[in-house]
Amino acid sequence: MEFVDANVCRKLLASSHEAVAIADADSGELLAVNAALERLSGWRADELLGRPQSVLHPAEDVVESYSASFARHRADANGCVVETRMLRRDGLLRDVAINAWRVELAERDVLVGIFRDIAATKRLERALRLLSACNSALVRADDEARLLADVCRLVTEIGEHELAWVGLPQHDAERSVQVAASHARSASDYAQSIRVSWGDGPLGAGPIGKAIRLGTAQVARSTFDDASMAPWRAQAVARGYLSNLALPLRDAQGKVIGAISIYARAVDAFDAEECALLEELADNLAYGIATLRLRTQRATLEEALWRRAHYDSLTSLPNRALFFDELAARTCDGHSCALLCIDLDGFKQLNDMLGHRRGDAVLVEVAARLRAVGGALAARLGGDEFALLLEHTDDVAGAAARVVDSLGAPLPGFELGLRCSVGVARFPDDSPDHEQLLRDAEAALLQAKRDARQRIVHADAGRHAAARERAQLAQELHGALDRGELEVHYQPLIELRSGRPRMLEALLRWRHPRRGMIAPDVFVVLAEETGLIHRIGDWVFEQAIELACARAARGDAALQVAVNVSPVQFLGAGFAQRWLGKLHASGRPGVEFAIEITEGLLLRDSPEVASTLRALRAAGIEVAIDDFGTGYSSLSYLHQFAVDHLKIDRSFTRNLGRDAYAATLTDSIIALAHGLGLRTVAEGVETAEQRDHLLRAGCDLAQGWLYAPAMPAAALADWLARPTEPASDAGL
Repeated sequence: MEFVDANVCRKLLASSHEAVAIADADSGELLAVNAALERLSGWRADELLGRPQSVLHPAEDVVESYSASFARHRADANGCVVETRMLRRDGLLRDVAINAWRVELAERDVLVGIFRDIAATKRLERALRLLSACNSALVRADDEARLLADVCRLVTEIGEHELAWVGLPQHDAERSVQVAASHARSASDYAQSIRVSWGDGPLGAGPIGKAIRLGTAQVARSTFDDASMAPWRAQAVARGYLSNLALPLRDAQGKVIGAISIYARAVDAFDAEECALLEELADNLAYGIATLRLRTQRATLEEALWRRAHYDSLTSLPNRALFFDELAARTCDGHSCALLCIDLDGFKQLNDMLGHRRGDAVLVEVAARLRAVGGALAARLGGDEFALLLEHTDDVAGAAARVVDSLGAPLPGFELGLRCSVGVARFPDDSPDHEQLLRDAEAALLQAKRDARQRIVHADAGRHAAARERAQLAQELHGALDRGELEVHYQPLIELRSGRPRMLEALLRWRHPRRGMIAPDVFVVLAEETGLIHRIGDWVFEQAIELACARAARGDAALQVAVNVSPVQFLGAGFAQRWLGKLHASGRPGVEFAIEITEGLLLRDSPEVASTLRALRAAGIEVAIDDFGTGYSSLSYLHQFAVDHLKIDRSFTRNLGRDAYAATLTDSIIALAHGLGLRTVAEGVETAEQRDHLLRAGCDLAQGWLYAPAMPAAALADWLARPTEPASDAGL
């Protein structure tokens, strides 16, 4: 123990710039303090002298630690250092480090303590721990609401601030700020009880409103004096919120998506260093929010695309793809079942007479009546064709008759019902597997439609006739190309912004001498099954090359020609080599051509697919995904394969203007495509309303009857020579 002269001690106290206090070593009674300690603590000397040192250290554990440290260092000439918190006269706790010695002063054992303010250092340490904890929360986050709640809690628990809340801007008339999450050290409904705006009125003058509106950090150093806090001053002061920091949350494009508001119990509690760390926290939080939202948006879009691809948008019944999966699942376990394929007779004429809206209402009513059939799964296979999968086969004929009777009952608002034809097939009695079951039921349906005397036909009666007709058609297809019956028509793709044609789609047609025009979805399947697809597909590409060469010879501006390629054709041996050879021989650049493939092909994720795509794109040929969203959509393949265009299927565009869900989904596909650097093409555009919606959504190209049908090359030349129709100004 050292001996210190009392006069020397008094002079040291008076002259020292450090905060010093002297206390009795045994009782802890404060014997002397200097002016620097008065300033640090806010207490006057006469308020401290004679009182125990615990008045400056109210927490019992702190006092015990403080006393124990002196006990451990009783014989240590260098004294000891204790980090603790000083209770200021204004009730605030201040982080201090105390360097203390035990000495003899005027024949009395005393403790001499030099107090150093370490509040700024501790604030930075807490801010760094807070930043680390929040970053850990961001890494683990899988839900935006939970992330925001966790960050607000960490700000109060680790950062030791009184309140933190996150506000999100609303685009209502008041430009209000919605509380997304909040947490207070002590129970408080402050954030939920106040009204805040991000507009330029009084309720938007506060820190969080300005942070959202201006996109910069805002500090209210004193709730008492800062005019911006006037609307909420009384409530904030009553809860001890004496200063406030609000930080904007900006996404990757710099758009403000919200703000975090932090309240402290002290005036001027936020220094520059802590603000910088908290701004980093806000930036990380904004990135986390944006990432979670993108993840959620993609998951929602994938779910919506899956539902769109597997359910009929009009009737909400399973579509052909999902029904086929269900059919496979029901038959793979060997349990018997029966399939009814149902077609509405004369529906096209009824639809033309009633108009599309009322015609759609009829289809919805048909779906409702089919759902009411017990023990059956109903589906819409397309157009006016429906199906029922019966779980039991003990009364198949009765079920088919009930369907005919149900649909024949008068429709709401009409005196008449619908006439329908039904094809029936049973598993395993009629058909050995699910694929054959569907073919047999559809063949029976075809037979029922041809025989006006029978409305219900079972597979065993219709199968052979349909098979014979299919075989005959396949035989006729073999010579169709040589006989000149196959034609290539071209449909223009119009740039929505300018209204000018930018591309052409080559579409195959079969003009049969007896049957007339046969739809591609009928004969392309036959071509794939017989292997003719390779020769026919090559011929279509040759026609596209001839068109490009003819236009170049006339000096016409180049228009990229897109050619559809089926999966069988694409995966065939030598496909890329043959096409690239034809392209090289023509002398035309590859960029003048594109191929259209289905998303199902990319989902194979095979090396052959990737290799073929690389070879074609290396030659300049672009790649478009046709009928996007109608198959199973994982979206991940868009990253794995080089793709240039997404073609939005006509089932999406058809309902624009009358179905909010279809509009939202279409807009999401366009936004997603542009986010991935892809161009978008909308198919089946038939009305100005559809065109204007697509234009507002930022769609790049459109094709459909609103602009032009598919036409032979000669008619195309005349069409292209006409003056270009100006684009709509909708959304411009």
